[in-house]
Amino acid sequence: MESMSVQAGPPPKKTEHPEKGRLQSRSRFVTRLNVMAQVILLFVALVGINTIIYFYWYPERFDLTRSNYYQLSDKTKTLLKSLKKPVEIIVFFQPHAQDGSASKIYPQIERLLNQYKYVQPQYLHIEYVDPDRDLLRSSQLAEKYQVQTANVVVFVSGDRNKFVSSTDLVDYDRSNPFAEEPRISGFKGEQQFTSAIQNVIEGKPMKVYFIQGHGERDPDDYEKKGASTLAQYLRRDNLIVERISLLEKPEIPVDSDLMVIDGPSQPYQAFELKLLEDFFKRQGRALIMLDPETTIGLEDLLKKYGVSIGDNLVISKVEMLGQEMYNSTAFGTLFAKHPIVEKLEGKTLSFYFARTVEALEDKTLGYKVTELVKTPEGFWAEKALARKMRYEFNPDAGDKAGPVSLAVAVEPKTVSNVDTEGTRIVVTGTSMFLENDKINAANMDFFLNCANWLLKRPQLIGISAKRPQEFILGLNSRQLMTIGIVAIGVMPFSAAILGFAVWFRRRK
Repeated sequence: MESMSVQAGPPPKKTEHPEKGRLQSRSRFVTRLNVMAQVILLFVALVGINTIIYFYWYPERFDLTRSNYYQLSDKTKTLLKSLKKPVEIIVFFQPHAQDGSASKIYPQIERLLNQYKYVQPQYLHIEYVDPDRDLLRSSQLAEKYQVQTANVVVFVSGDRNKFVSSTDLVDYDRSNPFAEEPRISGFKGEQQFTSAIQNVIEGKPMKVYFIQGHGERDPDDYEKKGASTLAQYLRRDNLIVERISLLEKPEIPVDSDLMVIDGPSQPYQAFELKLLEDFFKRQGRALIMLDPETTIGLEDLLKKYGVSIGDNLVISKVEMLGQEMYNSTAFGTLFAKHPIVEKLEGKTLSFYFARTVEALEDKTLGYKVTELVKTPEGFWAEKALARKMRYEFNPDAGDKAGPVSLAVAVEPKTVSNVDTEGTRIVVTGTSMFLENDKINAANMDFFLNCANWLLKRPQLIGISAKRPQEFILGLNSRQLMTIGIVAIGVMPFSAAILGFAVWFRRRK
């Protein structure tokens, strides 16, 4: 009996019901619609949250650079917030110029002015004019403000205007004589722009006189021991700086808003002291910097205003290379609650070769004397200065132990917590800390704060603009060779080995 083989065919296809297919298709459509709706709702929610944060919490901008290069100084912020009338800023620049520094610094100008506008959106009006593309507006500016050259920033308020050119905004590094053009090493935009705004919103500029004739530092002396840096910063703050000698002309000008006595080494004559006393009685303002081991006659006059000038030297002991040495640079780290120093908290002032300046305990005087800056513990006021050549300094019984005061501020006592007009004096126990070759950022902040407090310009008291810092990686020849070997040899060889290992593993 023969067997029969039957070849099995493919199973019959299942026939789907048409209604079921329509339901599945509809379900997929609803699912997609639901996903799209969720995405749209999420997007709307994100936009709404950002809008709420912007209008109700005001966004904070963060500067993550090492030197806080993109952060405005407190001084600039205070000035901008104090504006009570419009200031128009016209940037008359060629941003597309192929030569010169204009195209290089234009982005920094734009960034800086955006920060100004962010702080003061109400009274600042900024306009950018390209003289190569906007000929009509350029001609209008030339006629209205006498703008004859491009690459300037014009500040206007009322009938006053101030020009800042591109050359005023940068520092150049000219150390390489073979370079085709000097490298830009620093951008001074904030200093110049803030000074220009101050210039156009103020009335008549105030005058600062530096007394001469007794060994004081000269504001026009650019040598290491001179005071030209001080004068330069005062002029940037819209102040007129002049010199005066009471020996040549025995009178203090009536337009003197501030007298500066910077490190005299010779005594004042009796008539000069009388002129200064009369000046104080007329509610005069003075910044007096007195060095140790000098007696100039102002000591007795200052006692009338509650100030005691110490006949001493503020020092401390330090250990270097296993030997005990003496440090004659007094560090000011403790600050009083006073407008001059309240924003210097956390900084360190360096008072080179200083004496003590303290407040007298006489309560009958009509002046309030504040000890602004003090040293930390470890310093003392050495009175036996005759022993200094024998290195016998020690905190004896007659010496005052730290913290000791290095500077004071004198002002009229307040009446019912209301500031009164009157004499203002700041006295420091050294002048060397403001020499051209010794001055640093913290000391300059202290000096400018003193000047602006004496002149009753509280909107300018703050931290000055920060200079940009360059970070340079210095490598010797051995380090450069190591980097070259790693970059050219080790890294490519490691990649080759890794690739071969992956290929060999896959081949197996």
